[in-house]
Amino acid sequence: MLSSIMNTVDFLGNFCVVLITLYTFYLTFCSKKIKVIGYSDVTSAFEGEYLKISLQSFSMKAFEITSICVITENGQSISLKLEQPTVLEPRRTVELVTEPYTKLIGFPEHMTDILMGKWNLILVTRGQTICASMRRFQRKKHIERKYKKHQYERIQTWCSEYEDVVLSESVRYAIQIVHEENHELVYMTEAGFTNQCLAGYNSFDIEYMDAEDIRQMFAELLHMDIDYILITEFPKFE
Repeated sequence: MLSSIMNTVDFLGNFCVVLITLYTFYLTFCSKKIKVIGYSDVTSAFEGEYLKISLQSFSMKAFEITSICVITENGQSISLKLEQPTVLEPRRTVELVTEPYTKLIGFPEHMTDILMGKWNLILVTRGQTICASMRRFQRKKHIERKYKKHQYERIQTWCSEYEDVVLSESVRYAIQIVHEENHELVYMTEAGFTNQCLAGYNSFDIEYMDAEDIRQMFAELLHMDIDYILITEFPKFE
């Protein structure tokens, strides 16, 4: 009787070891479950827009993520590179930060509006793509197949840059104020707001001014020669 019990216990123990081994193998080589646990659209009046996305891995395998693709509720895809490749370690969480951009080309909605709907997220890693988990009954395999077959309408991003800084859509002028030892760089929106105070002001009435008028205004305001006020005007992108 005791021998029969011991044999049963040994069998169950070995069976459990096999199950654990198979489950570990599945988590390491087969499972790609990654869950989105948080996200935000970071906007600024003067600098470009970017996304922050927090992920949690349920796999035993590490993934190096190089870019992401937001799939909108209406079937458009928006690809965004990460600021730098980010490694999601096994059973850990990580925050992804995308490169900034100025606007979405030919798309009426802002990213904030997209994130309020039922969107999906594709993670692009070295060698494969993964649809991150966001809700129950999500057709992840179907989404991955459509992405790989380029069946989503692609929406491009556009960047307005000045000295390696991606600017927001509202910035119309970059103004350099040349001092003896340093240069002061000021961004101004089309509405006349600046990203820093000049002579105690950060808002100016420029409704009927062009770039030369603005140069003259700052030269008089700062009591400087106009030659030391440099201005770059950014075209509107319709």
